[in-house]
Amino acid sequence: MAKKQAKQITMETDVLILGAGAAGCLAAIGAREKGAKVLIVDKGSVISCGCTGAGQDHFGAQLNTGPDWDTDEAATRYYSSPGWGVSKSLVEKSFSKEAYSMVKRLEDWGVQFFKKPDGSYYRAPGLGQPEWFLMMKNGVDLKKILAKSVLDAGAQEVEQIVVTRLLKANGSVAGAMGFHRRSGVFYLFRAKSTVLALGAHQSRWSTNSTRMPYNIWQYPWNTGSQVVLPYEMGAKVKNVELSVTTTLPKGFGTPGVNAFAGMGAHFLNAKGERFMRKYHPLGERAPRGAIIWAEIQELGEGKGPLFLDCRHLPKKELEHLVKNMLPVDKHTFNDWLDQRNVDLKKGLLEVEIGEFSGGGNLHVDMNMESVNVKGLFGLPFSGMLSTAMTGGLVAGREAAASASKRDGLPDIDMDQVNKGKEQTFLPFQVADGYSSKAYEDKIRQVMAYYMGNKRSVKGMNMALGSLEVLAKHIHELKAGNIHELMQANETKHLLTYCQLMIRAVLMRKGMKGFYTVVDYPPKMDKELRTKYVLLWQEDGVPIMTYEPID
Repeated sequence: MAKKQAKQITMETDVLILGAGAAGCLAAIGAREKGAKVLIVDKGSVISCGCTGAGQDHFGAQLNTGPDWDTDEAATRYYSSPGWGVSKSLVEKSFSKEAYSMVKRLEDWGVQFFKKPDGSYYRAPGLGQPEWFLMMKNGVDLKKILAKSVLDAGAQEVEQIVVTRLLKANGSVAGAMGFHRRSGVFYLFRAKSTVLALGAHQSRWSTNSTRMPYNIWQYPWNTGSQVVLPYEMGAKVKNVELSVTTTLPKGFGTPGVNAFAGMGAHFLNAKGERFMRKYHPLGERAPRGAIIWAEIQELGEGKGPLFLDCRHLPKKELEHLVKNMLPVDKHTFNDWLDQRNVDLKKGLLEVEIGEFSGGGNLHVDMNMESVNVKGLFGLPFSGMLSTAMTGGLVAGREAAASASKRDGLPDIDMDQVNKGKEQTFLPFQVADGYSSKAYEDKIRQVMAYYMGNKRSVKGMNMALGSLEVLAKHIHELKAGNIHELMQANETKHLLTYCQLMIRAVLMRKGMKGFYTVVDYPPKMDKELRTKYVLLWQEDGVPIMTYEPID
């Protein structure tokens, strides 16, 4: 590609939605329902991008059918527990009050749920939660259904845009910039309000036993932009330390093992012992963190490898698992089982602890707006499809309400734009430098060694030192074409995200479940569990502090 000045296109809107996954789609719909002009932007296509791009087999929601566990209050208690890092009031607003109506929305749009002969929903427990999970018949088409709903609502979509920077004017967000990853055209987006919906799971800093960063259980294109973009413009971010992992089929990156546990499969160690009851009263239906903790203990005692056992499942349950659930998590799941010569009716499935998926959210007030940058909106938490969709809907509504109170578009500082544009296209000017793959491999090497299931303060400080050395060479990332330019900009965000994560974990002083910090007692200090770790910067100076969650 000729290294010439990129063509520039400027677009204006009331509400700019960054990210067209499930949360972004609902944010666009929520804003349109409030009468706002909406522009939704993603580096993929709205019909297939995001964690739900390949489909979804369940939707978690309480339905208020009568039992105490099936109430809005029960859901609020669960999701406002310390491990989720979100206040009770925000859980109520962004999820509990919207969950049941979201089920009805989905049905109106064409999503079909499995139902019992009496017409009630077929529901299953999982991840330590009650029977909140409604199983989808046509979940493989979910993203197509959401995409159609977005376009039917009248939102305008711009696909294939890599967003590289947010724009700020007089303490408020003024829009964003990026480039088209096919044509290289530079885009400048001006907006009254901006919603961040770029993905809650930052995954490419960690790998599983395959050592392949794209064979993972989460969406591999998330490289921390949801956290890095607001942080770089001075907005406060939180929950960056709340990284999670899951159990995978050995060497096959997919979230499907949760479906196994929900259907009643057993975890076995190498001795053939069913071990989960030793660690949690719910056994295999314990929260994901408890399952990971148990697996770490079994492996540490030399009782690996570990397996899933489905041989006891009734024929109907196993058939539902194999035909309706696993192919949604990954379309090639059954093909892979066939190639591995695994018959779930007769044999065991070897599993492993997979790669980590990092967290992080914009720190928002009750209007879903950044606490210190006006006009910037986001979700208070995510973690699964239902909270992403309800949170996105509410954030979109609030962004539209804010936009309606503004007389015009914020001014744009063209010096800021030109500087950002120069940094975006800098890799084109590097002739002898590092490829994104080589650079990211170094990041993953550091993170895998120091940021695994067991971490130490000394090790994490050494990791920060290693990443700082890498940061000195970030300007040496090279790109020979537009695709490599996209990767180089992703890599920049990935590096910053990993640095922020390590600092947040050090500030948090330990986490029980998905990882532990060996310098601290197994149970984290109760006072710290009721506080956010906040990170932001002022004039380029990093700042961290605690703030009460409620």
